[in-house]
Amino acid sequence: MFELKSNEAIGAHLGTLITNRYGSQRQFCVQYLKLMNHPSEGEMLQNLQNRFSQICNGNKSIQTYDLPVVTELLGVSCEEILSAGEVFVPTNSHITNYSIAHSKDPDEWELYINRPDKLILNYDEYGKSVLDYAYEFKNYGFLKYLFKKGDIRLRDSSDQKNGFDFGAVTQIHRLEVFDQDILGGRLEYSDTLRMYMISLAMENKDFNILDEFKARETPMFASAAVYINTPKEPEFFNYKKLVKLISSSPDETIKYFAQEYEITVDEKSSLKVFYLYQYLGEVIEQMVINKDTRVISVIDSAIAHNNKVAGRIKAIENNALKTNMELYHMPKEKAIHTIIRFSAFYDNCNVLRFYCHGVEGAIVSNIICAKAKTSDSEIAARLNTLNTSFDYVKALIKTEG
Repeated sequence: MFELKSNEAIGAHLGTLITNRYGSQRQFCVQYLKLMNHPSEGEMLQNLQNRFSQICNGNKSIQTYDLPVVTELLGVSCEEILSAGEVFVPTNSHITNYSIAHSKDPDEWELYINRPDKLILNYDEYGKSVLDYAYEFKNYGFLKYLFKKGDIRLRDSSDQKNGFDFGAVTQIHRLEVFDQDILGGRLEYSDTLRMYMISLAMENKDFNILDEFKARETPMFASAAVYINTPKEPEFFNYKKLVKLISSSPDETIKYFAQEYEITVDEKSSLKVFYLYQYLGEVIEQMVINKDTRVISVIDSAIAHNNKVAGRIKAIENNALKTNMELYHMPKEKAIHTIIRFSAFYDNCNVLRFYCHGVEGAIVSNIICAKAKTSDSEIAARLNTLNTSFDYVKALIKTEG
């Protein structure tokens, strides 16, 4: 049993609930009409606004036919409204991260994002954000919506003050009274959201999103393209799950990850940076375990890449040789021995850097190997060719550095 409050008290509490949830009575009335499948504009909207303005000002009592709609829209109980906030009863219509992550309605998403209390930035009692639930329920539409609107974005990997960790940032900010944004802080130093989007984009064959989220790039490779010191992998990165997903993906996705990609470090630089996916060797190994014959084409791509790297290195050397012979009039034998080479090989990610003094052109790339055993003679032969090409380039760099 509870005490029924006056129209003034009920109206004041209702007005606060509406403002906190929808920002304005107009937006609340728009959603009211939509829920009732009525036109949400024109005279009908104006009349509803006038009615709720009178209710919230205490000049009119709330009607019984309003209560089911109001409780649904505000996520509260009838008892809370009629007691002016003194009595609270659990209600299934209460908006949660869990319920929004189930929703397919962009209007509901938008209201949730724009709530003044910024519920989207909070984690629930289970330690999960709405993004965690959206991934769990494979609500790809909701996640894409957040990125397309710019509410969340992948942090630019060229932002050197933050390093190359491919975290994310949110443009949704708390009210000024709050000085911490839990979701934003976690997004910034975790690749979880990026992995969510990449894995769901793979399932949906959305290659534009894969490009947007730099699906083939890794922090180590981005760092190696810019710095000359050995790049380190952020501790919280774990690509094992993604490797398994790639290895069992449709043909188009496997082909996507087996293609080279380029990184532009400086538009004016002659440095050529091109890579294959850092964990393509692990993808090959997993496909061999799966006895997937499509692995042959992936291995062939890796062999072609390794051979291309070797060819680029030799081309740079040949240019240096030609320069020494023509500019300094050296005989070939002497010119060979006077080439000044600069090279490095990072064993932790199989990335190499190579250039020669006095000539245009330098290369940063990686090479691929795969530690896999198979009884299939054709695949075994391909693996042997791949690993031989890997050893050749590695020896070339290490002996000539």
